[in-house]
Amino acid sequence: MNQHDLYDLLPVFFQNLAVSHYGRRLKARRYTPVYFETLRSLELSAALGSEEVRDYQLRELRKLLQHCYRTVPYYRESFDNCGFEPGDLKCLEDLRRLPRIDKETVRLRGSELISSHYTRNRLIHYKTSGTTGTPIDIYADREAIARKYAFIWHFRNMHGVQRGEPYLSFSGRLLVPLRQSAPPFWRENYTDNQTLFSTIHLSENNLFYYVERINKKPYSYISGYPSAIFLVADYINRNSIELKYYPRVIFPSSETLLPGWREAIEKAFRCPVADLYGQVETVSQIVQCENMNYHIQEKFGIVDLDLSDETEEYWEGEMVCTGLLNYAMPLINYRTGDFARLYKHFECPCGRSGRVAMEISGRKDDFIITPEGNKVGRMSVIIKKAPHLKECQVVQISADTLRINVVKDDYYCGADEQRLLDVFRNFLGSGMKFEVQYMDRIPRGKNGKFKVCICEVKDAGFSESSS
Repeated sequence: MNQHDLYDLLPVFFQNLAVSHYGRRLKARRYTPVYFETLRSLELSAALGSEEVRDYQLRELRKLLQHCYRTVPYYRESFDNCGFEPGDLKCLEDLRRLPRIDKETVRLRGSELISSHYTRNRLIHYKTSGTTGTPIDIYADREAIARKYAFIWHFRNMHGVQRGEPYLSFSGRLLVPLRQSAPPFWRENYTDNQTLFSTIHLSENNLFYYVERINKKPYSYISGYPSAIFLVADYINRNSIELKYYPRVIFPSSETLLPGWREAIEKAFRCPVADLYGQVETVSQIVQCENMNYHIQEKFGIVDLDLSDETEEYWEGEMVCTGLLNYAMPLINYRTGDFARLYKHFECPCGRSGRVAMEISGRKDDFIITPEGNKVGRMSVIIKKAPHLKECQVVQISADTLRINVVKDDYYCGADEQRLLDVFRNFLGSGMKFEVQYMDRIPRGKNGKFKVCICEVKDAGFSESSS
């Protein structure tokens, strides 16, 4: 019996203790002296001018490139092949002399992207499918994690919330057993004053209990998947529910925030939605200020564009980024697969320096509807748990049937199909039937991406606005 199976058998009280124990581990990992040092630095440097920011980026980039050449096999080979030495970097634009990498590079040569300065089994391992449905492995050192969370909390402090205040979250962690058909559809992380809602029990019948829990006691903010928060907001709006407590702000994460979702969420919870764009790869961060303008966090990473359009007002193109935080697995000139439109000239009333984005475009996925009536989004959370997939797409072709389109990698074997099906059954239940279809490549849309999740069941899938 594995740990997850044992957890599922525990009474809710002990599951809450287990969640809180894990919360203590995360707290110790994230909020270190490096976190506090970085947060103080961000607060002090908020008023830096554009030239000072560029000087900072150039200094940090020089250090990073020297580290890469000395300790990262992939970059040593790459630099030598193009005749580049770290000392050749005179300005940020010189970065364009180096080759670009993408998710396929990371998937195929990830071990060569890890610095020899670190021991791999002491690094933090993440698996992500990003916006393309292609699972990749990312490793980060503990200092990078602490610095990343300093940036996150610098952003949240901007919107008037502080660490330690009670909050609600919606994420893809399977904390509530799938078989559970009665509340509570949430678990408590007492360490962090956090209530974690299940995102796979969001049926029409269950939403009443979610709202009931939200009304139980005051909380400061809500964070998590906007697709899940939207379903709760939509229920509140359709039923004209007046909440007993309202948050100060909503922080969506991990998915593209659609305009209809923002409108419904702000109406239901009577507070602003403050968006943050980022990636597990830790190469860039773009956040909304108090005026709801998107600011590039220039000290987090260097954001360049592969231009596809330009006007007098803006540049537009795919974001090609170089992260400045993660020295364990540096990603230089990394094609994110996401697109941005950046103002050429814009001064935000908030007074912060740095570039401002007009728009960020990522993936727009559908919901899957289980036979029990639960709406489940963010299929990439499930996909990344299955091994040896080059690409994966989920298509709901009937009320109780999913087709899983799979592009295998070189290590895929017969046992991996069973593992894939087991993962989906664990998340979606035994009432759903699954068909696996193998293909050489999943068809792309005009933007070069494919939707990870498609619902072909009429009136059951994705909706941008209230029903």
